[in-house]
Amino acid sequence: MLNWKVLLRSNRFYVVFILLLMLFVFLAFVIPRRSVYEKGLATIEGRVLAYKIDGNFLSLTVKGKEKIQAFYYFQTEEEKLDYLEHLGYGVIVRMEGVLESPESNSLPNTFDYQKYLYYQDIYYVLDVQRLDFVKPSTGLYSFKNFVYRKLYNMKHGDYLVAMILGNTSHLDNQDVRKNGISHLFAISGMQITLLAKVVSFIFQRFGTKRDIGILFMLWIYAFLVGFTPSVMRAVLFWCYQFLNRKMGLQLHKTQIFLWVLGTILLFSPFAIMNLGFQYSFLISFVLMHMKFSKHYLKSSLQISLVSFLVSLPITAINFYSVNVLSILWNLFFVPFVSFGLFPLCFLSIFFPFLEGILGIGITLFEAINHWCASFTFGVIVIPKVSIIWWGVYFVVLGCFLFLHKKQCVFLLVLLLCLIKYPSKLSSHAYVYFLDVGQGDATLFIGPHQKEVILLDTGGKITYSKEHWEERKNQVDQAETIKTFLNSLDISNIDTLILSHGDYDHMGEAINLVNNFKVEKVIFNCGPHNDLEQELIKVLHKKKIPYYSCIKELNIDDNKLYFLNNKDYGNENDNSSVIYTELNKHKFLFMGDAGVEVEDDLIEKYNLQNIDVLKVGHHGSKTGSSEEFIGEINPKYSVISVGKNNRYGHPNDSVLENLEDSKIYRTDEDGSIMFKIDNDKLKIKTCAP
Repeated sequence: MLNWKVLLRSNRFYVVFILLLMLFVFLAFVIPRRSVYEKGLATIEGRVLAYKIDGNFLSLTVKGKEKIQAFYYFQTEEEKLDYLEHLGYGVIVRMEGVLESPESNSLPNTFDYQKYLYYQDIYYVLDVQRLDFVKPSTGLYSFKNFVYRKLYNMKHGDYLVAMILGNTSHLDNQDVRKNGISHLFAISGMQITLLAKVVSFIFQRFGTKRDIGILFMLWIYAFLVGFTPSVMRAVLFWCYQFLNRKMGLQLHKTQIFLWVLGTILLFSPFAIMNLGFQYSFLISFVLMHMKFSKHYLKSSLQISLVSFLVSLPITAINFYSVNVLSILWNLFFVPFVSFGLFPLCFLSIFFPFLEGILGIGITLFEAINHWCASFTFGVIVIPKVSIIWWGVYFVVLGCFLFLHKKQCVFLLVLLLCLIKYPSKLSSHAYVYFLDVGQGDATLFIGPHQKEVILLDTGGKITYSKEHWEERKNQVDQAETIKTFLNSLDISNIDTLILSHGDYDHMGEAINLVNNFKVEKVIFNCGPHNDLEQELIKVLHKKKIPYYSCIKELNIDDNKLYFLNNKDYGNENDNSSVIYTELNKHKFLFMGDAGVEVEDDLIEKYNLQNIDVLKVGHHGSKTGSSEEFIGEINPKYSVISVGKNNRYGHPNDSVLENLEDSKIYRTDEDGSIMFKIDNDKLKIKTCAP
């Protein structure tokens, strides 16, 4: 008779286990799934699983027949306050609105919202027109609401919720991300261990069964934080360790680890795409099989270094940059948070007199965190490469960590150095028309990346109800552009050109200058408006040179010619109009210039047979006149325009004027790339 205890300890069993698990996950990805709902008008009733309020905008994750991501706009502050009285986890709501497919990324190598939702089993977003509360929360959901409200209403509530429940939506995480210490706010082994020790102490005092009590409280805690993969890893590990002891299985910690992994992926195969899952499982697996020094400082450095090397591919693949200094920062922040800030947060709930000490700790944390973020020289850009490259990296890293092959250190350094060079080998020039919603941003990349020029930055809009469609499709453009540039191994911008001072053309300029290396900035002709003046203050502070109303700019072996040097008395017509030839291909960028400027250009310059026209003012009827288009005769016309924008861009008359050219639109085609390959133009789009 087969001894099942022996079977569970057999290495062959786990080989088969891993292969079947890989097959199951693979099939989950390749077998398409369909929603039970249909696009269009819909009435959906379901339970609120999560919610977030941003100004007057409410986002809800609701479980009806399946999960739906819903968005609602509060018409008045009174309506908002009324809804907040009833809103909470577990509340049953009825929503009427329009179901739509979520947007995918329209800029290559950046965050894909559609895939992000798909991996959470969400296929549609709902634009809610009417929201009614059907039934209040009950049971554990009521308890969850009580806990969240209790913590939020306490002094330093944002940190209490972040540290204890892992919800960082009310914290400014910018410096935390820069320093590579975001993991400190992720609920995982540290919080689970502390909770288990507290529960164990309490249950021992009352003579209650300790293990059962611990497991019960851990599952309650997992419910409170939303069953995140990192929490489930820690909780399930406790559960399987308990079973291992009680049933006398004598399983090795690696075998228990595989059971935890298999359990999570069996119930949620797409969890493998969750960053918390990837970081948690990969780092935990390596650390649990490593032997470290018994000296605290030395072992801390070893753990920090190993964690950095193991997590580097995950960080690079998703963000295209890593902060090497995070190895040092973690030596301070990990013990500071683990043995100081987190216990203080936990204890201050029961002992309010500790709130003052907690406040000092938070102030110290923020000050040091901000100071560390000022050291930018440790940030290394790592461009997008084949997944095979990272596979080789893990093999070499494994040989170094587990087989102690010291020569692998050289191979690791060589791999990371070589990863930087392929992008510099291209002899082609590129022009990217970036999809930044209702705005403009164009990127020039010269051969071998000797010259990088960004023309305009786009800009986030101050939203109202009329801007709802734009609100849903808008992203953090400065961060998105930075991510895209990093994916191409671009770490600085040689020249930032601002065609004019409108927000949709330069609204992200200050963010880019503050978070990206910019060599110089060029403004258009005419007086500087308030937005331009604010940018100039930042440029002075950072000692970045800037110029206004120039006539030409050298770019490697070519030139950009600024054709519009006249002050027309308004921002749009004062736009810089730029002409250049790249390998004899003629490009013309019109900014927001109107018909009067077009007439002057026809009179002053010979602009016939333009290869690529960046259409003026997003296709507004104020420009692109029939006479002008007939004169320049563009082969390709690019319109940068936001989807469902409130202006009705592009205008039908403009589209008629451009009908003899091939028209590309960022709202339909996403970002558009023109690759200048000698005498050919190769075009690629990133359709959303």
